[in-house]
Amino acid sequence: MNAFTLSAAKEYALANDIEMWVHLFLNGEGDNIVMSEDLKKKKRNWLGPIEIDIKYLERVVGPEEHLEYVEEIKWWNYNIDQICSRLESGWDMPPLIAENGMGVLDYMTVIIDSVHYRN
Repeated sequence: MNAFTLSAAKEYALANDIEMWVHLFLNGEGDNIVMSEDLKKKKRNWLGPIEIDIKYLERVVGPEEHLEYVEEIKWWNYNIDQICSRLESGWDMPPLIAENGMGVLDYMTVIIDSVHYRN
């Protein structure tokens, strides 16, 4: 089994080690060592993976100018197309990493853009 899938993340969670999975992912396929190191700077309470309604998420990354982290539209669309194509092929997509800050879940997908992490 690929270590960087939702199924693998669930296995780590069952072993009470989802934090380890997050760091393995970010230092591997997620390609974001900086985010991994930033996450280690303070004590975190990890939960998941869990399924939640997307209406509870607030996107902070995208092509819209008002977002905290603005991506170029062609790059954004390319990444979205890649995700859709992989999902249609049966991809067991890694879970989103979200932060609960001040009652709002901020999220970004580590596949699309893991550089933009709000600490």
